[in-house]
Amino acid sequence: MGIDWKEKIKEMTPKQFNELMHNLNQARLAAQAALIEAEERYEADSNDDVLESRRVAREKAEKNIVNAFAFRE
Repeated sequence: MGIDWKEKIKEMTPKQFNELMHNLNQARLAAQAALIEAEERYEADSNDDVLESRRVAREKAEKNIVNAFAFRE
């Protein structure tokens, strides 16, 4: 079972909420950077390498999103 984010957010202080939003924005920016990097590799790499680049970019984006939710309580 996952976290009930609606309840979690209701319990947050304004400082905690701002930290969460900052972390989410950082994760979004990191995901965008990883996708841009993968697109640049796409132009230069062979098809097999492109698939690997996309996989790595996707893993980086997923890791950044998970880390964004690992804020201090």
